Amino acid sequence: MRSSSKAWRVLTVLGMAAAAMAPLTAAQASPTIDRRQGGEFEIRTFAGKCLDVKGRSPADGTPIIQYTCDGGFNQRFRILPVGDGKYEIRTFADKCLDVKGRSPADGTPIIQYTCDGGFNQRFTIVG
Repeated sequence: MRSSSKAWRVLTVLGMAAAAMAPLTAAQASPTIDRRQGGEFEIRTFAGKCLDVKGRSPADGTPIIQYTCDGGFNQRFRILPVGDGKYEIRTFADKCLDVKGRSPADGTPIIQYTCDGGFNQRFTIVG
């Protein structure tokens, strides 16, 4: 049985993020977005909503949720290459999106956490 939790949707969205990224500055408005430059992006879900650091909190463990896009700083992410086709996705607090507890299980929440180079903080962006 598949999970319909928000965390599962976030995992799915991250896998499709390359097609869904919306640039936030005019300098990044070209049709081809160079993810290697580390600019700030909104990442939108299938519902046209934004990934959002819940409550605009800078704390470790804060959930990443889907929320109506409002242009808030907590809905802006930087995508930084870490090698081997993997990326860190950083929040406004300069923390990483993190698969909680390094769990491979369906439904595992995505949280914001201090970047530590762990495999659970590396994502593959598929176009």
